[in-house]
Amino acid sequence: MRPSEFHTLFTGKNLRWEILGLIMAIAGSSAQFTSPNDPLFTLEDGKQMNREEFIEDIMHATNTCINICQTHGAVNEPVMVCLVYINLMVVSSFYGDNHHATWRRMGDSVSALYAAGIHCEACNVDGSNAEPFFMREFRRRLYAAIYYGDKTLAVFYGRPPMMGWRYSDRKMLLDISDRAMASDDTDVLNAALSKLDSDGWNTEGHLHPTTFGRMRCQLAVFKERLLEQSLAGEKDSEVVRNVEYV
Repeated sequence: MRPSEFHTLFTGKNLRWEILGLIMAIAGSSAQFTSPNDPLFTLEDGKQMNREEFIEDIMHATNTCINICQTHGAVNEPVMVCLVYINLMVVSSFYGDNHHATWRRMGDSVSALYAAGIHCEACNVDGSNAEPFFMREFRRRLYAAIYYGDKTLAVFYGRPPMMGWRYSDRKMLLDISDRAMASDDTDVLNAALSKLDSDGWNTEGHLHPTTFGRMRCQLAVFKERLLEQSLAGEKDSEVVRNVEYV
C-alpha cells in the first residue's frame, strides 16, 4: 500500500469511529492553543462559543468514540493508538498531569500500543521487514511519543513507568521529514534516506519533528534506567555500578 492510499481504510464508505474521534481530538488540541476570541469560535449566527466548554465537549465526544471502539474490539490499530494518545494530550492540557484522567489515559495509550504490537518491529519469515515504510515509521513515531510521555510523567511525579525498554525491539525513528516519509515518490524518499548517517540522523543539520522525537526517546531510555535506581531504594545496593552502566 502507498501512503496516499492509507486513508481509504477509514474514510469514505469505510468511515470508522477511530478517525471520527481522531479528528475531534485534533480539533480539541488545536483549540487549546487558540485564543478564546479567535473567529474560529464564532458560529454562523454570530454567537461566540466558549472555548473551554468546546474543548470539554470534544473530550466527551472523543471518549465516546474510544469506548465504542474498545467495546467492539475490531479497530484500525495504528489510528486507534494515535486517537488515544492525542486524547491523552488534550486531557493532560485541560486537567493537568496529576489528574486521575491523565494517568488513566496514559495507561490506555500504553495498553493500546502493546495490544497493537507496535512495540515490536514486524518481520517476515526471512527476516525482512513486513511493514510498508511509511507505516513502519508511523509506528516508530507513535512508540517514541508514548514511551517519552510515560517517562516524563514517571520522572516528574516519582512513580513507576508503565513501559519498559527491555520489552521492545521497536527501532528508533529515522530523522527524515514528514513529507519524505509520506511521499509516494520513491526518489523523494531515497534522497532523504541517502542523507542519513549510520545511526539514522540526517547529515545536513535539518531540524525535523522527528529530530526532537529521536532525542526525547533516547533521553527517555536513560530516564527509565535512573528511575529503576531511584525507586528501588534499599532493594538494590549496586547503585553506582548500575548508574555507570546507564
